Formats: sequence, structure tokens, C-alpha cells
Amino acid sequence: MDTEIVTSVRGIFLDMSQVTDMPLYSWVFAKMCNLWYLKFYTSTCPRECEGDCKLNFPDGLSLPLEEIRYLDWLKFPLEELPSDFNPKNLVDLRLPYSKIKQVWKAYKVRTSPCHFYI
Repeated sequence: MDTEIVTSVRGIFLDMSQVTDMPLYSWVFAKMCNLWYLKFYTSTCPRECEGDCKLNFPDGLSLPLEEIRYLDWLKFPLEELPSDFNPKNLVDLRLPYSKIKQVWKAYKVRTSPCHFYI
């Protein structure tokens, strides 16, 4: 994949309503150093909000997103965010209908106030 294109990605909004089963590999977000907005949603919600996440993680999930400001993931499938997730610029975290039990284990430093909707 062209590094220049990947590093210029600022936002991803993915409607999961038509996805049946999609692998999401750990390296997918590795070079997206300028990603500010990440949203996985379904346009059929609230009818399907109770269902399972249609993403699978063959080699685990990695979110090395230092610039992320907005993370909205409907039905986040894990019990906690990956350890490499850096919330220092995070302003809004939304994980509705998720399996989240703990946002993160270690102390994480943020430089701005953040709204949590879990």
C-alpha cells in the first residue's frame, strides 16, 4: 500500500450493516499516523445493536493511533482497548453495545478533556 496515501488518511467511517465477516489485521492502522476520526457503525441500528461484531482479528488488534481524537466503535468486541492505544489527544470515546469491561489497564496521559460513552 502506498505510504503517502495511508499517512494522509484523516478519518474512517465504516457502515458495518452490509458486512458479514471481515478480518481486520493488526497492521491495518500501523501507518495511519494522522488518523483523527475512526467510526464503525451500522445504519440499521437500533434494530441490530444487540448483535455480534462482524469483524475478526486473526492476529489480535492494534490501535497505535497517537493523533486520534474521536473513536466511535459500535459493538467493540474486546474487553479492553489494546495496550498500544494512546489517548493523549482523545476528545470523544464512544463504545456503545460493546464488550468493554476496562478501558485500559495502565495509566494513560491525555492532554485534553475527554467524553466517554460506553
